[in-house]
Amino acid sequence: MKGFFMASAFLSFMLFAAEPPKNTGDNDSAFDADFLRKDNEVIPQQFYHPEDTSAGVKTADIVLNDHMLFKTKIDFISINGKPGATPCLTQALLHQMGLDNHLAELAKSGDEVCYDFLAKWPDATVKYDESMQQLLVNAPQAAMNVASQSEMIDPSLWDSGVNALRLSYAGYVYHTENKSHHSGSEDGSNDISNNAYLSLNSAVNLDNWRFYSFDTFDKSDQGWVHNHDRAYAERDIASLVSRFTVGDVYASTSSDVLGILPVRGVTLETNSQMLPPSTFSYTPVIRGVARTNARVVIRQRGNTIYSTTVSPGSFAITDLTNGQIGADLDVTVEESDGSKQQFSVPYTSLPNMLRPGTWRYSLSGGRYRDDSLSYQPLVGQGSLQYGFDKFTLSDLLVVGEGYQSMALGGAVNLGAWGSVSLDWALERHQSVTQRDISSYRDNSTQDDSTADAGRALRLLYARRFDSTDTSLQLMGYRYQSPDFMDFTDYADWRWGSSDMRTDRKNESQATINQGLGAAGSGYLTLQRDNYYNSSATDTSLTMGYSFNVRAVNVNVSYSYQANSSSDSGDGSKPDRQLSLNLSIPLDLGEKRTSTVSFTNNTSNSSGDSQVVTLSGTEKEGEMNYSFSAQRDSDGYSPSGTLAYRNSIANMNVGASAGQNSRQYSAGISGGIVAYKNGVVLSQQLGDTIAIIETPGAKDISVEGQPGVSTNRWGRAVVPSISPYRDNNLSLDTRHAADNVELVDDADNVIPTHGAVVVRHFQTKVGRRALVILSMPDGKPAPFGAAVWQGKEQVGMVADNGLLYLNGVLAEGDATLHVSLENDAQCQFILPIPKDQSVPWYQQVNAVCH
Repeated sequence: MKGFFMASAFLSFMLFAAEPPKNTGDNDSAFDADFLRKDNEVIPQQFYHPEDTSAGVKTADIVLNDHMLFKTKIDFISINGKPGATPCLTQALLHQMGLDNHLAELAKSGDEVCYDFLAKWPDATVKYDESMQQLLVNAPQAAMNVASQSEMIDPSLWDSGVNALRLSYAGYVYHTENKSHHSGSEDGSNDISNNAYLSLNSAVNLDNWRFYSFDTFDKSDQGWVHNHDRAYAERDIASLVSRFTVGDVYASTSSDVLGILPVRGVTLETNSQMLPPSTFSYTPVIRGVARTNARVVIRQRGNTIYSTTVSPGSFAITDLTNGQIGADLDVTVEESDGSKQQFSVPYTSLPNMLRPGTWRYSLSGGRYRDDSLSYQPLVGQGSLQYGFDKFTLSDLLVVGEGYQSMALGGAVNLGAWGSVSLDWALERHQSVTQRDISSYRDNSTQDDSTADAGRALRLLYARRFDSTDTSLQLMGYRYQSPDFMDFTDYADWRWGSSDMRTDRKNESQATINQGLGAAGSGYLTLQRDNYYNSSATDTSLTMGYSFNVRAVNVNVSYSYQANSSSDSGDGSKPDRQLSLNLSIPLDLGEKRTSTVSFTNNTSNSSGDSQVVTLSGTEKEGEMNYSFSAQRDSDGYSPSGTLAYRNSIANMNVGASAGQNSRQYSAGISGGIVAYKNGVVLSQQLGDTIAIIETPGAKDISVEGQPGVSTNRWGRAVVPSISPYRDNNLSLDTRHAADNVELVDDADNVIPTHGAVVVRHFQTKVGRRALVILSMPDGKPAPFGAAVWQGKEQVGMVADNGLLYLNGVLAEGDATLHVSLENDAQCQFILPIPKDQSVPWYQQVNAVCH
């Protein structure tokens, strides 16, 4: 027995020695073919070295130092003398990964050249995991570009998009009926009001140029009013980090004291969108409380720039995009019973600190744009801002017909004490006496030696207290003389229909946002204005506090609006309103959310009211609903709104009824995009959009875009993406047909402002099948053999001839080819399924000849 074991051991040693040696080096591990070999079956070469990636374009997740970054397409190329294929690391890919530090030669090599990253950084590793479809990169800290988040993305990576026509629209109809009683009669008549609103934003993309037109149509009982806000053309100038605009433009100044200038002319200015996000201007949040299904209208300088309908309760408008910094927003809340709330929201920027060594500029010139004036004067402006180590300086000049002004400003970083900015403006304008006003307006070139001059000061302070989670902002305007006017006031006074001048004296505002951790958060905003030659004082106060009791959210808000003037003698009383809201979420599953809220409003002008609301979302956010019941001095009144969005539009309807009033509304918004491959309907469009193409595959949704999915032609519009930023477009096939597969399901794009970028995703649309494939001699087809339909691989043979096919295209029988050893081939026919409406074949037996 002992001899038998020794002989067996010797035989095993000889058999092992007869096997070809295996390279066990770290970079080349051989696969043990004994696990796959069956009898004397030959194993395909790709299974011997699974780490040897085949050449071609592959979609992979980028993992840098064990952190998942993004998914993208990578071109793997074959290199002489090296097994397998190597990933091509281009300038664009390295920049996206943040690994372009100290690689100045990339700018010369271009995006299509592959860079030898390991030659530059020998300590780094780049490995592709075929099973996980991940490119695993380990790189030293020195290779990372730590400034990539504080600098603009290289313009060579920008995508200017394709030529296209765009139209974005939003509109609604709003109908109210209010029953009015006459004295001495029980009968009443109905006061019926019909309002409608339509906004049309059209654009043409032609190469690097963008042509825009903005129009609104507002209908009341007096008829339609058309407001053509502006039409202009613009293009980027990347070398200057600037944007050139011609047409109806807004000349934005660096000083809030002198406001903005609507000009029909040209402007050349720094494009802040190209810069890091920290340089963006903020948009104010419009907060208020509606008692009914109300209509909110926001105007700036008398023009309607935004309008929407809101449900009863607190509302916050955060998507205002048409406003211009430097002019107050006039907000009107029109209730369904005919009552109105009116208040103003200042639209000013925060202290704007520039990084040391950076600068911004703006140059504009043309005719002042205001159709209500009898004459539109020439005006020009120029501004410059420059950042030093601890402060930023700015200068502004405005010169117009009969008007000159200058503003000097500075913003200082006080470190632990916050930041403060100071603007001081001087202006001089021609003046006339009251008896000369009419002739003065008619003769715009009249020489008048008399002149008025004014001075104004603005102080803005902001501080963030991290230890107490407190944000404080203080703003104050001091008009040091009653004659001070910016150019807008001057043009309206000289060529407008009113002889009145707004003799502003002081404007002040304080805003505090306080975080209280688990105890909630609160805010307070106080604004107070007064005037020369008048005892009128405008005061506005809004404050609120929100906290959670387990899952229940409690919100308390208070508002105070007063306009006191002993000169008017109208005896108007301040408007005070207190609101308490309780919000209770209901758990209805992963794709459904619902909330019940209870609101109590107390107002000295409209009385008390209580509202119970059930609101929520369905279908992964595609549908929103809100149903309310309100009780006030007029009794009970129900109301409801329903909104739905799909890939072609956003739609909403609303209705409410009370003892003496009824209200109905319906709205729709959406977009239309026409380009070389067709016309696509979409949701309401932003400035910069993307078109997704999945040929032949419909109902493929876009992640993070509720309601957006490809149409019957395989096209969809992503209604808004960020310009000059890296945007990831990922697709989801969960709702697509069973015969649809994506070869690529994600891509990245860095668009320019206003671009219409197109991303084409390769799809495999066809039938699927399970086949037991055998050879003419009855043996199973060889393991690992590739199966082709034309030039498209549709499957690979597994053990015992089992074959899974996908993406097989054929109206009838399909002829498929199988690659064998020594470049030999055989073919078999996949018969047409009995039920062609089913994308799956039943199991099929086939012989490869």
